[in-house]
Formats: sequence, structure tokens, C-alpha cells
Amino acid sequence: MHSRSRGRTRATLAILALLTTLVAPGAFAQPDIVLVYSQGSSFQTRIAESIGTRLRADGLSIELATIPASALPATTITAALGTQATDHVVRMTGRAPDYAAFVSRFELATNTTLGQTRHVFTIDQPLSRQLGLIETLLPQARRIAVVLGPSSSDGLRRLRAAAGTRLAVVAAQANDASELGPALDTVLGDADAYLAMPDETLHNSDTAHSVLLSAYRRGIPVVAFSRAFVRAGALAAVFSEPAQIESQIIADLKALLENTNLPRQIDPREFAIEINARVAAALHLTLPDLSVITEALRNLEPNP
Repeated sequence: MHSRSRGRTRATLAILALLTTLVAPGAFAQPDIVLVYSQGSSFQTRIAESIGTRLRADGLSIELATIPASALPATTITAALGTQATDHVVRMTGRAPDYAAFVSRFELATNTTLGQTRHVFTIDQPLSRQLGLIETLLPQARRIAVVLGPSSSDGLRRLRAAAGTRLAVVAAQANDASELGPALDTVLGDADAYLAMPDETLHNSDTAHSVLLSAYRRGIPVVAFSRAFVRAGALAAVFSEPAQIESQIIADLKALLENTNLPRQIDPREFAIEINARVAAALHLTLPDLSVITEALRNLEPNP
């Protein structure tokens, strides 16, 4: 009888020891980071999963949460990819996330939740970098044409400030795609280059052909914001690759965990440049090598 009791005691102790091993210290600790994203976006899903893998490899704990998550765990840093995820964090927790990415400047200026977010990584390239690309490719350019739409109308003041006295900005407004043609006719008459600003209403796959045709009929090069625009016929574009964006998000999240000061609005640090050599030849332009262009733009960057 006693031997059976001792056996049960030993078995109980063995189970407790096993449970102690399985439930290691910190197993129920809150994660360092909760990253919220939209599962409906395959791009966001790939980025979020890759960020999770890389941060875990660096010894950090991160929990990925998709919209619509019913609840979010307590955490040191709450991060969101996109405005939908940012709004979802507020609905679930009652406060804005600590960090948001995949946000445009226009969204930052108009979204109330983003206005309360501590740090926002905007996907738009700095205007100084876009203008720097134009000046590097077209050193004789003096007048830059732009058409601003619903999600870029706030950019004119910033664009003129970035251009300073070096470049004159000739601008027109178009509220929808039907107004784009007349607006282009207004600004392209006396321009040296056309800068396609990020605006989903005016500059998209449906309107790219008409923008490019209007400019090239006048022999005016187009500088844009994406590789797709260059492949459609723009002379050049500066943008950030997904891998560059992902690495910057990881670096920013680590910096926040280390209480490193970050600006409220964070611009893309790394960038890529795409050149359409056939368009350059058609416009009789002799351009520097890509490495020279890239180095020239890096030299324009403010010191960190």
C-alpha cells in the first residue's frame, strides 16, 4: 500500500517537473511587440510574417495579429501596417499604436488616429529626393510641372519649399481623372519636366498612358514614383523596395524597444532608382550611370 502511494507521489512529482520544464520562465510574459496587419493584403501578410521571423531570430518576442482580431495582448510596443490596422488598434485598445507603417503623407495629414500615433513611417519618398533625381538627370531643368489630385493636393506648399529658388513649380489641380487632360495641357506648355506625384486618382495604371503621351508629345520627360510607371514609359523613378521597407520597420521597432529617439514622421531611408534607357534615347538625353545617380542622391541626404 505504502509502495503504491510512494509510486503515485513519484509520478506526481515527475509530472510537475515536466510541467515546470515545459512552462519555462517567461512563457506567459507579454510579447515585446504586437504587429497588426490586414490579412486581406497578401503584400502585408508577406511583410508581417518576414518581420516576425527576423525579429524572433534576433531573440525578440513578437505576436502577429490580423484584422479582425477580437483582442490584442498587452505588449511593450504596438505596431500597425496601414490605416485599417491603425484604426483597428484604437478600436481594440482605446489608444493609437506606438508605430505605424505603410502610410502615405496624405493619410498622415487626414487620419485622426494616425495623428495620435507616436511614430509614423510614411511610404512616400521625400520631396527633396524626388527633386534631386530631376536635377541629377536634367541639370538644365528650371520649371517642374505637377498636377495635384485629391490625395496630393496638400503637397504643393511642401513641394515649393523643397524646390526653393532652384526650381519653379508649375501646378494645376484635378479632382478626378476626367480633369487630368486639361490640367496637363495647362502645366506642360512651358515645363522642363513633369513630376508624377503619388495620387491614386490621377496617377495609376489606367491614367499612366495618357499622362506619358501628353508629356512626350511635347518632348517633356516624366519622373515618377514607382518601377511600374517607368516600365510604362516614364524616364525614371525613385522608390523604396519592399525589402528596404521591411528592414527599416525592423530597425525602427528595435530602436523603440531600446528607447531610442525617433522622429514622429519617418521617411524611407533606403531607396532604389529605375531608369528607362529607351525613353532617354528617344528624348535624346545622355544620363549618368545608375551608380553615379544613386551616389548623387545619397549626397543630398541630410546627415543622420
